[in-house]
Amino acid sequence: MNTITLKYHTINLQKLIVNILILLCFTGFLRAQNNEDITKYSNIANIQLNSISNNKALYPFYEKLFKLEKNKENKISIVHIGDSHLQADFLSQKVRIFFQNTFGNAGRGLIFPYRLAKTSGQSGFSSFSPALWDNSKIIYRNRKLPIGISGITIKTEDSSAFLKIKVFNEENLDNSFDKIILFHEKSPQAYNFIISDTSNQQIGYINSQLNTDTSGNKYISTAILNKPVNEFYLYAINSDTTQHFAQIYGFLLEKSNSKGITYNTIGVNGAEYKSYNHSEHFIEQLSTLSPQLIIISLGTNEAYSGYFSEESFMNEIDKLVESIKCSNPDAALLLTTPPDSNKKRKFDNPKLKLIRSDIINYCNRNDLAYWDLYSIMGGPGSMNKWHLKRLTAPDCIHFNKKGYSIIGELLSNALKDSFENYEHNRPQ
Repeated sequence: MNTITLKYHTINLQKLIVNILILLCFTGFLRAQNNEDITKYSNIANIQLNSISNNKALYPFYEKLFKLEKNKENKISIVHIGDSHLQADFLSQKVRIFFQNTFGNAGRGLIFPYRLAKTSGQSGFSSFSPALWDNSKIIYRNRKLPIGISGITIKTEDSSAFLKIKVFNEENLDNSFDKIILFHEKSPQAYNFIISDTSNQQIGYINSQLNTDTSGNKYISTAILNKPVNEFYLYAINSDTTQHFAQIYGFLLEKSNSKGITYNTIGVNGAEYKSYNHSEHFIEQLSTLSPQLIIISLGTNEAYSGYFSEESFMNEIDKLVESIKCSNPDAALLLTTPPDSNKKRKFDNPKLKLIRSDIINYCNRNDLAYWDLYSIMGGPGSMNKWHLKRLTAPDCIHFNKKGYSIIGELLSNALKDSFENYEHNRPQ
């Protein structure tokens, strides 16, 4: 095994701590557990409305969950697409922890080094690089870089660049991984990469010159590590004079021999349906995640745009849904309505009611499952009640960590109840 020279700092040898994943076989007990007592918020939320509508559309996904539970399937991938309500991962973290504690942890899933793109990130992992990285985000129409799976792209021309990723363990979950899938630009002009652990030992190598990996995908490279880790360094390697850049779309972190769930969160501040429709590589790279369930949580930013057309909005929903279905024909879809929020912190936003109705009407016409968060949290004016309970951010558009945790618990409970109903009525 080769030792590589660190380019900016001398890294102290650290002892790798790998937590043993406790196999919890009493699934029913896990399902019964609630990290948050939702019922105490029944005075501000319509808890009785907390259910998945058109839930038969999710039966193909539930059947795969059932087989996973009965050891007849190995892994299931879930993808959750959204805006700033997801970028911080507080909401989706709650749902991810529910699924992985119930059905097994197959890996942390998709992550992106937000800090390198100069934007807020997720608390479940950290990223660092002393190099300068250019960036483009999905919300900009005139952008310098193409957009891929994460909705954000970073690029550097520093031939000595490196970055560090560290993933933290979560509630009862060991998030170590031994498989790294790098989403990046591959060409003869792109740098190669060496992956090392914290003891400065090379544990993987990525050749950017190859047009495809073994799966035939031209945007991904896969590195199987010789041991599970929670953190790693990615070093750019300038192998010849023609190489002059590195361009990264995201990382997929998995446990190669573990059954269970990967829950992949894709959230970008300011994103709308049309943002994902206008991205260059998003749909193509999405299929690499092999999702069995795709959750779409968008609509808030459309409600704050200067001009809103219901016809245009419905067209954007249809374009994204049809593109996803075309490239992921085996995936079930679940759309969620946006939460209530205020304009200038105190005024109702009537566009939200229209957007909520448009999403529901679209789902009903196309036999898609939906989760009506707008009504579940209390409908028009409910943001004020959540704000008085100190569950929101000061802007009364976003929530704080506690508020997002409650919403994540509500979505987890709705999916749990819907799946248990499927199990109870499933043909033998």
